[in-house]
Amino acid sequence: HIGPVVDKGQLETDLSYLDIGVKEGATLHGGEQPNRETEGFYLAPALFTGTTNKMRINREEIFGPIASVIEGNCCVNDTSAVSMGPGQTAFTRMPSFAWSIAVVRV
Repeated sequence: HIGPVVDKGQLETDLSYLDIGVKEGATLHGGEQPNRETEGFYLAPALFTGTTNKMRINREEIFGPIASVIEGNCCVNDTSAVSMGPGQTAFTRMPSFAWSIAVVRV
C-alpha cells in the first residue's frame, strides 16, 4: 500500500513532517519510502499515535498520506489549540459535544 506524492519537493516536506512528529514524541506507524521500479514519488501511509494538540503535526495541514490521532478529552479542555481544518475529524460518543465543536468552528 502506497500513497503517491505530487513531486519531489512535497515528498521532502512530508518526510520532514515524519521527522518532526517523532522528535516531538509521537509514535510513527508506517511512513516508509517504498523502493519501486516505476518512476514517481511514493510514501507508505503514515499514522502518528500518542500525539497531543500542541504538536506541530496536529497544528499544520500536511499534504500527504499522513494522519495523526489525538486521544482523550483534549478538545474539551482546549478547543482553541487545534484548528479543525478540512483534513481533521472529531470522533465522539456524545452527539451534543460534536455539535458544540461544529458550531464553534463555523
